[in-house]
Amino acid sequence: MIGGYILDATAIRQLAHGNPYMVARVFYAVESVQALYVPTTALAAGLVGFDLSATRREQVEQALNAPAFTIHDLDRSAALAVAEIATMAQVDIATAHVAHIALRRPGLPVLTTQPAELHKANPTIETEELP
Repeated sequence: MIGGYILDATAIRQLAHGNPYMVARVFYAVESVQALYVPTTALAAGLVGFDLSATRREQVEQALNAPAFTIHDLDRSAALAVAEIATMAQVDIATAHVAHIALRRPGLPVLTTQPAELHKANPTIETEELP
């Protein structure tokens, strides 16, 4: 895979809402073999309060099954690191999980509507602000 992005909760929410930019980003990622990294905590946070009727849930799952997506779970050591980031930077767990992945994959920007939150965790994290 060449290049890619990390999606935070705000990007997941926009994808679930069918935001044209995010839909196009997924199609482009699939066609150009780019990775889209999704932390499970960001996935859950992005869908909180979202109407997940059976049809909508199927649409979201179908989108996330695209070959470009790589889902990142928290194992024990990652959970400890994410908790440390959240505590030190005073950010939520989903943001800390995104930061943890971004710090482990330098050069991959995070798609977000809230770059300042990620920069609280580490100012060197690359971000691309969503329209």
